[in-house]
Amino acid sequence: MLKTSRKILFFGNERLATGTTTDLPVLKTLLSMNYEIRAIVIPSIKKKPYGTNHNLEIIDFSIKNNIPIIGFEDQQKIISMVKQENIKTAILIAFGKIIPPEVLNSFENGIINIHPSLLPKHRGPTPIESSILNGEKRTGLSIIKLIPKMDAGPIFIQKELDKNIDSLSKQEIATYLSLLAAELIRDKLDYIVANKVIPSPQNHQLSTYDKMISKSDAILDPISKTAIQLLNEIRAYYGWPRSKIIINKNEYIITSATIAKGMDTPGKLFFTKNDVGVYTKKDILVFKSILPTAKKEMNSKSFLAGYRSKLL
Repeated sequence: MLKTSRKILFFGNERLATGTTTDLPVLKTLLSMNYEIRAIVIPSIKKKPYGTNHNLEIIDFSIKNNIPIIGFEDQQKIISMVKQENIKTAILIAFGKIIPPEVLNSFENGIINIHPSLLPKHRGPTPIESSILNGEKRTGLSIIKLIPKMDAGPIFIQKELDKNIDSLSKQEIATYLSLLAAELIRDKLDYIVANKVIPSPQNHQLSTYDKMISKSDAILDPISKTAIQLLNEIRAYYGWPRSKIIINKNEYIITSATIAKGMDTPGKLFFTKNDVGVYTKKDILVFKSILPTAKKEMNSKSFLAGYRSKLL
């Protein structure tokens, strides 16, 4: 272990994608490395989503380990703590807010940002979701030095995930990347904090930016989109905002699906004895699991047993 300052602040909640959960492997690794987490900073302590499921794991962790939580609205408190306690470094993962220069510059070693993509590709708030929507097979993790421009800082270390992601759920991808982040932190953080790793600038000409996800993205559109596009939406929006299809004015959440070959009028329902789906611009989207309003998730066979008459 290198001799470095062990006091740090932590920004974020470790949830790498919308609607996912986390076991907080990075925070747990920091404690195992004898880093002293002086506080956990979340976007707001005065309003939602603080105290909701959005920060559930962080709240439990802070209570168990006697670590205070600070809302980002109290930036002067953060700056004062950094100066008074001589905290040289901060770690940021899944924070969702731009850090202003006065906060960023209060740390002698800056803020180390863990970003779930192979930068400069997929800058922005939804790198995992966007990778899924694009049908990409590979992704990875970048640990960068935070600068005021979003996800544009120089890269300390970058590593590709050793799995194809095109068959993984959003939760699985987030979990694998979190574990990779913890591994890289364990192996490299001491060297980064000791200024023994010189970050390399990104090639900004290759940068791409991902958009925010909204509730309106949840509605499946089989008329203008193909089955593979819709399948990727179901994977990317699982958990939130959750992909929905409207049939005879009734809304159903589709939690998983497969693709079958076949063509008919896009938007027309597809039936077999045990399956239900929809014809799309190309191929058939076959629903594997469905969540009717105020009901439990069920497979196609069970859904048809109770809802076939409402679909016709």
